[in-house]
Amino acid sequence: MAIFGHDLDKIRKHCAYHVIFGSLEPTVYHISRDKLFMVNISLITVDRKGRFPSESDSSLKPISNISLEISINASQCVYTIPCETKVKVLNNIYLSQDFCDDFSPETKINQVTRIIW
Repeated sequence: MAIFGHDLDKIRKHCAYHVIFGSLEPTVYHISRDKLFMVNISLITVDRKGRFPSESDSSLKPISNISLEISINASQCVYTIPCETKVKVLNNIYLSQDFCDDFSPETKINQVTRIIW
């Protein structure tokens, strides 16, 4: 917990660490069903095909189209993948595992959380 509290004396006493100077390799980790942890990534592409069912088809709810390129200006960040969405990072495709079960015009599509050390 000293690391999170920035207590350098406790860190030095209880932790072994090495500082390595150099550039961070761009990396993506799929850390949960809807989250990507990204290191040194500058751009991601987010796509979702909208669904606009007829009024007689009440089993499906409408969802909006998404077609975005999101610039990231952090060395590390977490991105939350919206439902029924495809995210392209470093020529890899990450698919949402969640079905959109309701229409929400306020769908959060830019959920990038910067991590600052």
